Amino acid sequence: MTKSSDYQHRQYNKCGFTTLLFSLIILFAATMMTLTIAHTSIYEQRLSGNNYRSIEAFFKADAGLEYIIKWLSITTPSWNTGSINNTETLQLQPMMPELAPYKISIRLQRNLKSPEIVYIQSIVTHDNDPNWITQAQQTVEIKNNKIIKLAGTWRDF
Repeated sequence: MTKSSDYQHRQYNKCGFTTLLFSLIILFAATMMTLTIAHTSIYEQRLSGNNYRSIEAFFKADAGLEYIIKWLSITTPSWNTGSINNTETLQLQPMMPELAPYKISIRLQRNLKSPEIVYIQSIVTHDNDPNWITQAQQTVEIKNNKIIKLAGTWRDF
């Protein structure tokens, strides 16, 4: 081999190494983009699922409020006689199988100074995650076996 052909051979090998290095960099960048996009789409799906469950649970809490308001219109509750801070509470867990996999708990509270005003709290928990809670609240006034929802008292959190 002559010096000039040896030089050309080394230049050709350097060109192949550069091409290989460039290809590996492009492959690494494409892999990282693919992993980032996959991670983002999984995160978005989880977020969407949590949002769906949250809205569904809120509607179930609201259904619990409506159920208890209807129940109050046809039933006179037997309040607990042991009062704390001039209030009486009543804890209910209505049998509503259509709420599965959620559990609902209703708390009624009234002040002894104005017993016609009843504060209702509907609490919904998920069977698989007891730390996951949604609630809705409403204050009503009971007059002559009629239920009047007090304006501005409904809220959720």
